Amino acid sequence: ERLFEEAVVAAVEERPGLDVRVRVVVEAMTDVGRTHPEVLQVLALEPGFGVDFLQQIFPDFVAVLEELLAPALATTRATRSMGLTTGQICELILRIMMSAYVLPTRDLADVSRAILALPCLAEATPDLYLV
Repeated sequence: ERLFEEAVVAAVEERPGLDVRVRVVVEAMTDVGRTHPEVLQVLALEPGFGVDFLQQIFPDFVAVLEELLAPALATTRATRSMGLTTGQICELILRIMMSAYVLPTRDLADVSRAILALPCLAEATPDLYLV
């Protein structure tokens, strides 16, 4: 749990701007899988343990994401016109990212690009779109 939390917090400290916050956090979660392949290996070799672990850390990690992302997500279409809370959006982002860890993909960067391309995350900030 600390590995993911430390990665996203460090990424936001390095690039604190709200205009890039969602991108920075999503890419930091992706980078954990690339820089710590043992995380993916544990999930592959011990799926029961891995899924139990992900379920345990899920609520706390959603809270961490909400703390980091709420200011940036507050101006998105999802919150302004679709009625979603920032917590719900953080949960959705985390569920998508965790699915890539449980059901491995060739390139985790594809997952972060897909998350960032979600229209509900768009607003007047062009950086939320793929550039």
